[in-house]
Amino acid sequence: MGQSTLSAQMLQIQQQFTAMKQAAANQAEDSERDYSAVIADDLLQARQVTAALNSSVSSLERFIDALPSGRENLRQQLEQLKPSIEKANQQVEEALKPSPKHDWTRSAEVKLAIAGALIQEIPVAVVGDAALTRARTAKASAERISEVASWVAYVLYTLSVALALYGTLTGMKGLGGGE
Repeated sequence: MGQSTLSAQMLQIQQQFTAMKQAAANQAEDSERDYSAVIADDLLQARQVTAALNSSVSSLERFIDALPSGRENLRQQLEQLKPSIEKANQQVEEALKPSPKHDWTRSAEVKLAIAGALIQEIPVAVVGDAALTRARTAKASAERISEVASWVAYVLYTLSVALALYGTLTGMKGLGGGE
């Protein structure tokens, strides 16, 4: 999930840079501005956001499959998210299609597609957090079981040494019971 955070921060910086370029372009009193450079930057960002979203989903699927227990619920939650993720991917694909117009409406379409894909990262991150919590719980449970098993082994070892010592002190010879 760290990759998603980094991608979101990079996208925010790129959006700020784009906003500065647009502000500079707005200062020029040109009524027919060409947004092709802004659109090209946004199309690149749309590809990056979609790739990050799909990568997060794929990584989360593998992580859920590796969980020892409770993965059915998490798998179901992730499956419920897939239609909206697919819709966001389709919106980005539509935005990536070549278009003869390079005006502000095209720029807005691409930015909306980016926002749609970014919004889908939120529920994926929530399911990822639930999976991490489940993994931490399973790890803590396994550590407790291991600790208890170690103590049981120590007790049984001590008991076996005590029984052997008792047998030696009382003069017992072997397990056969008779001489």
